[in-house]
Amino acid sequence: IRQNLRSTSRLYLVLEFLNKILPEGESHSKVFDRLLYLLENLDKKESRERRIVVITYFCLQALRELGYYPHFRECIKCQKNLEQGDNFFDFLGAGTVCRDCGKEEALITISDQAIIFLRFLIENKNISLPEIKVSIKVSTEAYVLLERYLETTIDSELKSRKFIKQVD
Repeated sequence: IRQNLRSTSRLYLVLEFLNKILPEGESHSKVFDRLLYLLENLDKKESRERRIVVITYFCLQALRELGYYPHFRECIKCQKNLEQGDNFFDFLGAGTVCRDCGKEEALITISDQAIIFLRFLIENKNISLPEIKVSIKVSTEAYVLLERYLETTIDSELKSRKFIKQVD
């Protein structure tokens, strides 16, 4: 990882997030185990696309473990299952909003493919990341959404995002 600036920049983001969200003095062994898994995977000199998938997976699993995970299966407003097309994401509400409930609000749109990808990553604890096939467009959309959600969760800007933009 030390020889790969791009992997290091993504790792800074993860560590900055964990530093702000984990209560001091509390142990979270499952988050630590997932962090070790992340380090092993980032050390494999993967492509930018693979790094995005690995980081997205780690962050979603850490959020799940800490009780902050976003919901991608149903509308957080009306609790109905999402239908295809024109769905939104509510950062403060921590989840997806259907087209009917999200019409009048200033929410970010989220593609069906990104919802499926994020749902898959958060609901599957033991998956083989190298076998995941996803387009760069979908993984990038999911990652950008997740970065904003992390910042909403910690109520602070992640300064490492600027570093990532410089090295990517």
